[in-house]
Amino acid sequence: MALQAGKLDRRLRIERKAVSRDAYLAEVVSWQEVATVWASKRDLSGREFFAADAVQSEVTTEITIRWRAGIGPELRLVLDGAAYDIESVTEIGRREGLLLRCTRGGTVPLLVELSGHLALAATLAGNLRVEKRLAGVLTGGLAMTGDLKTRGDVLLAGALHGALLLTGRLAGAGAALSGTITGTLAMAGALRVEKRLAGNLAGGISLEGTALVARHLAGGLQGGLTLAGDLTVPPSGDPSWEMVSLSMPMDGEEASTTLVDVKNSWRSFTRIGSTAALDTAVKQFGTASLSIGAQSYFRCDNAVAFDFGAGDFTVEAWYRRGAGSGNRWIAAKWGSGTKATAASWGLYEQDSKLTFVYYNQSNSFMSLNLDHTPIEGTWRHVAVTREAGTFRLYADGVKLGEMSNGDVIRSGVAPFSVGGFDGTSHLGEPCHLEDVRVTKGVARYTGESYSVPTGPHPVESPETGDLWTPLQQGDLALWLDAADDSAVSVDAGAVSAWADKSGNARHVGEVNASRRPAYQAAGWPGGLPCIDWDIAANVKRLFHDPGVAGQDYRINFVVAVWDDPAGTFPTYNALFGGYAQAGLNSGVCLAVASGGTSWFTGGAGAWHAGQTFHNGAAAADLTAMPLIQSPFIVRADSAAATNAQGVTIGNNRNYISNNYGWRGRVAEVVSVSVAISLADKQRIEGYLAHKWGIALEAGHPYESAPPII
Repeated sequence: MALQAGKLDRRLRIERKAVSRDAYLAEVVSWQEVATVWASKRDLSGREFFAADAVQSEVTTEITIRWRAGIGPELRLVLDGAAYDIESVTEIGRREGLLLRCTRGGTVPLLVELSGHLALAATLAGNLRVEKRLAGVLTGGLAMTGDLKTRGDVLLAGALHGALLLTGRLAGAGAALSGTITGTLAMAGALRVEKRLAGNLAGGISLEGTALVARHLAGGLQGGLTLAGDLTVPPSGDPSWEMVSLSMPMDGEEASTTLVDVKNSWRSFTRIGSTAALDTAVKQFGTASLSIGAQSYFRCDNAVAFDFGAGDFTVEAWYRRGAGSGNRWIAAKWGSGTKATAASWGLYEQDSKLTFVYYNQSNSFMSLNLDHTPIEGTWRHVAVTREAGTFRLYADGVKLGEMSNGDVIRSGVAPFSVGGFDGTSHLGEPCHLEDVRVTKGVARYTGESYSVPTGPHPVESPETGDLWTPLQQGDLALWLDAADDSAVSVDAGAVSAWADKSGNARHVGEVNASRRPAYQAAGWPGGLPCIDWDIAANVKRLFHDPGVAGQDYRINFVVAVWDDPAGTFPTYNALFGGYAQAGLNSGVCLAVASGGTSWFTGGAGAWHAGQTFHNGAAAADLTAMPLIQSPFIVRADSAAATNAQGVTIGNNRNYISNNYGWRGRVAEVVSVSVAISLADKQRIEGYLAHKWGIALEAGHPYESAPPII
């Protein structure tokens, strides 16, 4: 019920959803009068709740909420002119409004979402965790002794007219500050911003700790920046970052043998021999470089990303020659002796030449071997590129020479290595290497010269905006997102409607309560919401039926997981398909075929066959059920335009009596109405994978980072 200004009504009840997915009620059991009451704030079920537009400092409001059925302890919320104080834990959801969670000692993170106007100051002894955003107007400031964290894209997108005072740390997963602070941002802890610090800080920033801004510092600091610690802002990003196969700054501790590829942190390197290790005494940038000793180097066995074929590429590094003669191998996918037939390409320095070698598709040895003057003990930037069939070698930004042909560089099976190569002898010779980078698909240097890098290679894309979402995809047909709880309507623990965010108003739903799937507020690994199709009931579905055909669902992506441990299958279990009455059964039916052996993407009549991809890789064979028993992305590409009357999620079109329902959870659906490029498909896969915690195939362009605008 709506509240009137002046009092809180004793009869106010709040619908909540428990972990068990059963609805229950919470009752306000005690209160005091307040000076004024907010209009139009909403509780967890979407009904209007309380808030204060201008609670006067001399008036105190005490509200005690007791959850029925013994599900949780009492929560006591104190509102006055200076403080919020939460004395016990409650399960919390995510709806528009002001939501708080904490423990008496402040050891459990406090959860806040504010999208309106808060005229009070807030003093918090615990931690503040922002699940989505803090986007309101705080006129009284915010003081905390704990940590302020955000999991969403924006921590503060409104205006903070007072001061933000923290003795903990500010850690933002997205843009941590993009609003206006007319007071001072004062912190005794650390400031860490994963993307950018943007907006206007008229009062300045004062930090006793350190400030790390992972992308850039933007906006106005009219009041100045005072730091007792350090401010670190890495260089601007790399516009070709998505094409980088490997980036190794060679930073680390003295004598360490742990090498890190910052583009692909999963990649593991093995030392061959016993002398190669990180050296902190000799370095060009960063904390160390890789020292290569005689007969010692590093290799990694996962080398598919270094197969260049006929495409463009760049291999580059900072190189420092050591004493003595002999070949210094910089980077290679090469072999010797019995491994020669596995060789693909290599970049190395001879005593007076810089050389790039490779085998072509005819197994012919090819070499670009150009004179240059090596200087012992001096750092030099060396690179080899290919652009449209022209190979070029560079040293210190100057082209040494080039050659042109139409060769395809053979793949081979040799591992990728730095400082030597695989074979009967190690062939490592004394030198230092730093910032080794391989870019596949781009020739970074093509002219007579280029400006030599003055710092370490950037390790992110340039900051151009927020994370990419399907709204940036043209010809979007359907977008269903369970993580956006404002798009999901829940009734008695079940989903009655799931709103389409594509702008096409193709909302799916079910009027029959017995056929509705359940809603789980934190049912996905990592705590995100999802929609649950009961494994014991095959009649659940959500569908859109406009009553007329003509909808095209050409390229379709679904994020889901199979939860039936018995792996029980009828004829098939439908995950996504065109909704249709008899005679209009047109579209793509994406289902697990009988016995769980394959993805079914077509059928008789007007159903269009398609090709399926699992987490970015082509995958029709599901004989090994674990493939779908953990969270996955499946993509179905229709071979032709569809003419569907609508769409059904989690069942077989409209024929639910056939018991063809999905048996698991569904998190997101994205459909495009036209054929799109591979790059567009991979961008959508990258968005979904990083959002829902799913690993993409090795070599996927968004394997390590999500797409940004």
